[in-house]
Amino acid sequence: RGKKQNSIVLPKEFPQPRLAFSYLFTALLATMERFGIIGKKEQEINTAVHFLESHRHKIETEAMRLAIAMKGKIPFIYSQPEFAPIAYRFCTELQENAKQLCHANFVPEMNHNEINAPHGAKNTIIILLRDKKERARIAERFEISKKIWHKKFKTIETFAEGNSLLERMLFAIWLESLASYYLALLNKEDPMEIPSIKFLKSALNEKK
Repeated sequence: RGKKQNSIVLPKEFPQPRLAFSYLFTALLATMERFGIIGKKEQEINTAVHFLESHRHKIETEAMRLAIAMKGKIPFIYSQPEFAPIAYRFCTELQENAKQLCHANFVPEMNHNEINAPHGAKNTIIILLRDKKERARIAERFEISKKIWHKKFKTIETFAEGNSLLERMLFAIWLESLASYYLALLNKEDPMEIPSIKFLKSALNEKK
């Protein structure tokens, strides 16, 4: 016990890793700071927290709007490159929390292939996870893509807000997490339970 340990201890009240995002994210930032990969982030994080608190109602309202739109649909979530991990997280949370199929990709990558495949995806809804300060060329690609989709799919846009990229990323993460939770309630699913994953693990253990 007298030695320092390189470990992160999560509180027991976080039974699922996806619920411990704040602990995992800040620990990662602290580690990167210590190794000189990035500069000090404490002030930026504090500013972001205050910004998100001031936008709580707006985020909650937007999350419910997305959840209602996605109910009974298969969401195809597209973002800019900087938000690609968030779009993927959005998809995984929809799968775990709401028990709903989805797909995630980013622009411009999806413009090279998926944009050309509008058939065979019944009940698809396109969710554009955008950034209010995204690059002009990315915005142009989104606008042209919407013209291609409009006859085939319903498309919904949502914009992350914030003064810094960190604020906008955290805005998007809070938004998608809430949307997946609200969709779980609309689907009458327990967002905490992951029965299929438990069954898979149990079956694999029996094979050992």
